[in-house]
Order: sequence, then C-alpha cells, then structure tokens
Amino acid sequence: MNVHEWAVRWGVSHQAVTELMVKVFGHVPVEAQLTLKRSEAAVQQAVKIKASQQGRRMFRNNVGVLPRGDGVPIRFGLANDSKAMNKNLKSSDLIGISPLLINASHIGTVIGQFTSIEVKKPGWAYNPNDEHQAAQQKWHELITRFGGDSRFITHEDQL
Repeated sequence: MNVHEWAVRWGVSHQAVTELMVKVFGHVPVEAQLTLKRSEAAVQQAVKIKASQQGRRMFRNNVGVLPRGDGVPIRFGLANDSKAMNKNLKSSDLIGISPLLINASHIGTVIGQFTSIEVKKPGWAYNPNDEHQAAQQKWHELITRFGGDSRFITHEDQL
C-alpha cells in the first residue's frame, strides 16, 4: 500500500497528501509533480473514467448563453434559467447518477443518487470570497440537502 492508497482508504484528499509530502517532509514525489501539472480538463476526463469504473454515469454540464438566429438569447445548462440565478447558483461541471444501496425499509433496493461534481485543477483550494466559487458551493449545499452527492474535487481518487 502506498501513501495515496492509504489516503483514499481513510478519506484524505489527494491535495492534502501532496501538501503533507511537500510542506512537512520537503519532498515532492514524481507522481505528485505530474499530478500538479495536470489541467482541469485532464482531471475531468480522469474523473469521468473513474466514475464509470465505479458504476456511475457522469455527463458534461455546459452552462452559458448563445444568441438564436434572430438574436434572442438562449440559456442552457442546469440552474441557468436567468442571469440572476446563474450569478447566485452555479451548477457543476459533471452531472450524473450513482448507484446507492438503500437500507431500512427498502433493504436491497438500489436507487440512483443525483451526483454533481465540480472539477478543479490539482492544487486548487476553495476561496469563499470568490463569488463564482461561493455560487458553486451554494449548488453543492442545495444538492446535498436533498440527499444528492455534490462537491469539489481535484483528483479522480476523491470520487
């Protein structure tokens, strides 16, 4: 077992392990050097692959506004009904469904849990003073309040 496998087992983020290795031990493993150089797009692709291996299904959630042929703006993506809504609540990069075994009265029943993953590049840290990130966090809170799985991740091992 290596340190990254141990971290996954105990729920320690990849980012925390890298920080420990660098700041406490003063050592940046080759694996960490390569991970820190990955783009957000590379992490997102790795997340989609790992999610599929886990039996999840994740889809890209593009959010934006484009003009129709006659110039009328067409909004697309989740939580993008209006400019005001999109400013206050930003849905995640990846939206999907994850199998979840239910206990108690529904023993043995598998349901699909709504899953929403906001992918960030390695080394990223949440900044509550950033309006964009705060709106993304509000989305995570909304989804988890209703029993979904919604969060930021910087590495596919955080799934």
